[in-house]
Amino acid sequence: MKYGMSLRTLLEGWLDDAPDLPISGITQLPARVRPGYAFVWSPFGADRQTNALNEARARGCVVILHDATTDLPALGVPCVRVPGLSERLGEMASRYWAAPSDLMTVAAVTGTRGRAEVCGFLAQVWQRSCAGGGPAARNGSGSVTTLQSSSLPAPDVFSLNEALAACVDQGIDQAAVEVSPEALVQGRCQTLQVDLALIGGLGERMTHDHAEKRLLTEFAPRFSVINIDDVGATGLVSTAAACTEMLTVGLSPRADVSARVLTMNGQGMTLRLAGPWGEATVRTELSGKENAVNLLSTAAAVTLLGLDWVETCHHLAYLRPPARAHRAHAEAGMHVALEEAA
Repeated sequence: MKYGMSLRTLLEGWLDDAPDLPISGITQLPARVRPGYAFVWSPFGADRQTNALNEARARGCVVILHDATTDLPALGVPCVRVPGLSERLGEMASRYWAAPSDLMTVAAVTGTRGRAEVCGFLAQVWQRSCAGGGPAARNGSGSVTTLQSSSLPAPDVFSLNEALAACVDQGIDQAAVEVSPEALVQGRCQTLQVDLALIGGLGERMTHDHAEKRLLTEFAPRFSVINIDDVGATGLVSTAAACTEMLTVGLSPRADVSARVLTMNGQGMTLRLAGPWGEATVRTELSGKENAVNLLSTAAAVTLLGLDWVETCHHLAYLRPPARAHRAHAEAGMHVALEEAA
């Protein structure tokens, strides 16, 4: 679908005298500007320096949106000040791309480790369940996607919504979104509609410092999955239990969904899983306790979102390291990887 909008419509309710100027895209990253785009110059933009403005203008932007308290240099295009811009980026992105996360089942995965692995596992289970012919109607075209930040600049809220809109246009309706704690603090996921929050390993940070709490309190997911193997998870469990339907996961027998490692060698491991839906033995080519917990997290998440427990455990045996995903799109520090069915 081709997206476009009048600037006046985009800023309706925020600015009474916005110019009636058509725009064909919107971004915070000067390298992503194309002719006809609006360029957003904000505290969380790619660069606060004049060279970012010059690059955006050279690439063909037709308007610059900002919240600066001083005049911008003369650039030959309108510079429109939007009061409170940094708090409105998410809603602005959602308006422009027609709220794509509202049309999808979104699992947001955060924590200090294991995010990419769990996102990849979620995608593979969803893809396998589609390919198997089971929940075909629910899964639309049978394609799923993972959205993951790379080690370089994390995606801004406009890139995220643009990627999700592209997924909707392709008939994709289940997405696993990797969200770093930094992205939560900096508002790079504003207005994302989250169905399930999954919080993995936390390391040794103190509970009161958890940026991850924001995923539970600000995004109002229906479900949550919390790894309780880290000591610091206690506060998150209390928060999640108060506002979501929660399951804890871990190798600890206290977890709602737990696992015992029966065997482990160079060829993989055998796990005995136990949860509210019953027990199951799973043999996987993956190895290591972290992979065991990542598999548990995946199993809890997809089952909460509607997949049958027995079917879930069957799919776990076929999961592969997410690095084997097909990279379909890469720019601005984001990649959209389409997993193939096994």
